[in-house]
Amino acid sequence: MGELTGVVNGHTRDIAEIKDELKTKASAADVAEIKEELKTKASAADVAEIKEELKTKASAKELTEFKVEIKDELKSKASAKEFDELKFDVRDLKQDVRHVELMLSEVVTFLQTKFPAGKLSLSERHSPARLNEYGKKVFQDMNGSQFLEEHSEHLLAEIESYSPVSPYDVEALAYELIVDMMYLDCFKTIRDKVYYYPALETPDRHGGWNISELTLQDVCYVFSIPLRDMYLEEHPWLVPRELEKQGGGLPKLEGKQP
Repeated sequence: MGELTGVVNGHTRDIAEIKDELKTKASAADVAEIKEELKTKASAADVAEIKEELKTKASAKELTEFKVEIKDELKSKASAKEFDELKFDVRDLKQDVRHVELMLSEVVTFLQTKFPAGKLSLSERHSPARLNEYGKKVFQDMNGSQFLEEHSEHLLAEIESYSPVSPYDVEALAYELIVDMMYLDCFKTIRDKVYYYPALETPDRHGGWNISELTLQDVCYVFSIPLRDMYLEEHPWLVPRELEKQGGGLPKLEGKQP
């Protein structure tokens, strides 16, 4: 049998069409031979075509999976970036809050320095101020002597660093420096005592009586008067003699002006 061709009148015929023709025109032996040949040739062509198709489909699948993977990664990175930005925002907010707290603390300290709460009820009615019996009791109840013994060296050095030029400067500095210590650990026992301290009944300037709660500012004021005296005892030249005689509020000071 001669070689079969799949071209008829210049047109390529379908394999199925050739198979149908062979079934009717060729012998059984020829059909088997041609089938095997077609099977081999078709397989080679089909395999190449299928491989290319599979490659294309596989590439498309891989590309889709890659896109999904990239999206997930980007989403994860975006979330991480947003989380980092959120952390920075929270940090900045904390810094802002801290800044506001410091500013409020400075305002409170200024007001406490200018308007000490216990000055009228815990000291005598003249200047320079001296503790009255109620102020002395608070000083004793709050262990003022022990506090000044432990911290006077530091506090006196702090007053000195401001180079005060008058007793008034010393008194204001003494109070302000102790106010700055109100919320330190060294003041904790005092804070606890003030919290449970009974209300004070003290005379007012009009001859009546005030009943009020003891405050930390009261304690700071009570501590500041002896601290002021300690500094002035070491710097007696700061006290004008003629004014000292008029006021009579300070103990007799001795010392030579440097």
